[in-house]
Amino acid sequence: MTEVTRLYSYAYEVCEGKIDVCHEVKLACQRSISDLKASEDPDFPYYFDPKDGIKFERFAARFRHLEGELAGEPFILMPWQLWAFAQILGWRHKSTGHRRFKTAHIEVPRGNGKSFMASVYAIYALSCDGVQGPQVYSAATSQRQARIVFDVARDLCANEPKKFIQGFLGLEIRAHDIQLRKRKDGFLNRGIFSSLSGWAFCG
Repeated sequence: MTEVTRLYSYAYEVCEGKIDVCHEVKLACQRSISDLKASEDPDFPYYFDPKDGIKFERFAARFRHLEGELAGEPFILMPWQLWAFAQILGWRHKSTGHRRFKTAHIEVPRGNGKSFMASVYAIYALSCDGVQGPQVYSAATSQRQARIVFDVARDLCANEPKKFIQGFLGLEIRAHDIQLRKRKDGFLNRGIFSSLSGWAFCG
């Protein structure tokens, strides 16, 4: 099995009727498979690169679940999560190399670890996505809601060795934000992850 096939295994099983999903999810899976085939055409404007999806999968596995039966276990992406993040991270413009997708809608029932999943992605976007001066925000209509993802991210970092969080990722965990200060090849990359409530959008 190739890496692309593995990243797309959820979409293939949905389209083969092996996984029961809603109509919208089935359409999304069908579109992603159609786009993958279309990307072989030189005139198609996008290409799929599996390496960023695989990189995120390995990154996520460095963190451990905080609650429930899986508490203390590594965060192993489920097939649907692997497919979803591979879509977000892997599709790029052939002409510029920039990411194709800038917005994603992921909707799952309560109790399925949305905040945990979003927190891991926020840490990745801050520290490992190759962006200079990254600014990552958890936004909601109230400060309490916005803090949920941030607080989970802070707890995730607090449960991992400082050698990994501070040394390798270059993160400083503070009460109201997580800051990136990582020097590479003589260049200091600074970034921030914090929460924003509804009033902040009115300024």
